[in-house]
Amino acid sequence: MKKILLILLTARLLAAALGSVNLSALPENAETPPELPAETVERENPELGDVLDRIAREYDPDAAGSVGAIRWAEKLLEAYTDSASAEEAARRCRETYPEADLAGAIARLRTAAEALASGQDLGLVRDPAHRRGGWTADTVSELFDALERGIE
Repeated sequence: MKKILLILLTARLLAAALGSVNLSALPENAETPPELPAETVERENPELGDVLDRIAREYDPDAAGSVGAIRWAEKLLEAYTDSASAEEAARRCRETYPEADLAGAIARLRTAAEALASGQDLGLVRDPAHRRGGWTADTVSELFDALERGIE
């Protein structure tokens, strides 16, 4: 008997709540949202100077593991355009963050970038960008040689 009373009371409360809703205010045939076009814009690469600034602020070569180093090296390689701009970007970063251990970071990231450019399976869970990047040992050498010249 108690269950029946509870069901009736619940039904009555539900009916009262629905009665207070103005159903005429709701659209009868809501328009379907327009279909969004498939994503055709490729991810924009960050500027090399911005990546170096983030490395100076956030990357600790002693605390970061190998996966962290690979991720940062990947960002550097994606942002790399030519050695002249890399050297200048490193010089500006050194002036902006004189206390940062850029030499230690660059050395650690060079090793990670060489692993990326080798094409070997690094055992990462997701498909890493090095398979799409097409980076070579020459690309890594050009970039990191320029960065080392810039931070000297």
